[in-house]
Amino acid sequence: MALGGGAVLDPHTAAQLENARVAQLTVSADAVVERIGGNKRPLLKDGIEAWVCLVDNRRATYERLATRSWDTSTVPL
Repeated sequence: MALGGGAVLDPHTAAQLENARVAQLTVSADAVVERIGGNKRPLLKDGIEAWVCLVDNRRATYERLATRSWDTSTVPL
C-alpha cells in the first residue's frame, strides 16, 4: 500500500504503521526540482524551499516509522 507523505500526520494512521513493515522512499530537493520543476505540483507552488521545510518538519516521524529507507534521488526515470 502506498500512502501520501501526509498520511503519517494522522495519529490513527501512524499508530497502525507502528507494527508494520514500512518502506520510506526519500529524494533530494535537487532531484525534485529536476523531475518536477516549476510549480506544477501543489507542494511546490511556494518553491522548493517550502517543500524542504515540509519534509524537514516530518522527518522524525518518517524515520521513526520506517523499517527500511531508500534514497531515490539518482534512480533513472
